[in-house]
Amino acid sequence: MPEPILPALRDLIGCDSTHFVGIDNARDLVYLAQDFIPGVDFPIMSLEEENALFWEHKNSVCCQPRAPDDVPTVLTETDTRSVRQWRACSMYVNMFKPTGGEHLLILRIPDGPGRTFRVLCWRGPGKAFTERDKTDLFLLKPHIEAAYRRGQHVRAVSALTARQRQLLGLVARGFTNYQIARRLGVAEGTIRAHLYQIYSRLGVSSRTAAVTRSLISVEE
Repeated sequence: MPEPILPALRDLIGCDSTHFVGIDNARDLVYLAQDFIPGVDFPIMSLEEENALFWEHKNSVCCQPRAPDDVPTVLTETDTRSVRQWRACSMYVNMFKPTGGEHLLILRIPDGPGRTFRVLCWRGPGKAFTERDKTDLFLLKPHIEAAYRRGQHVRAVSALTARQRQLLGLVARGFTNYQIARRLGVAEGTIRAHLYQIYSRLGVSSRTAAVTRSLISVEE
């Protein structure tokens, strides 16, 4: 996620800190963690530490049951549990309370099978989040998701090898597989294999989509 989104979201929602977390429930994995806490210019914990703490407390009362798909995409800490349950849950006691967080606003965005990208807005003791806050975050959802997807595209293109980027550049110039193979001195089947690998890394299924995604990444 582009870094300016975090402080901008904090100002728009009116919270103390904002966090982006990607959770893969099928693999018991936190695959993304970004934080914005005013006055703190370093991560509060590494991704490895986040994984260890999160899954240690996964089955605490505050995480049971998991919110079903038909639950609204924006929730507060007490929409699926009582205040007493929230304050007694081990994840709150061990992970959130020590950092000053008491009131939580969550935006959930599906991110593939078993994966959920979550936006967490925290407030300390005092004013809880309201229905107005929930509506504001819901209205920001398409913009947050678009920024996240753009970041995914950039990361995917940057992960291509130099050879794959060279090949994609030739595809963008309109060369056929046969012409590219001749220019690079390899078999046409090798070019097809490289293209399949590129499609897989970029999450696309055609030459046009691969070129489009790479061009979007360059522009960003």
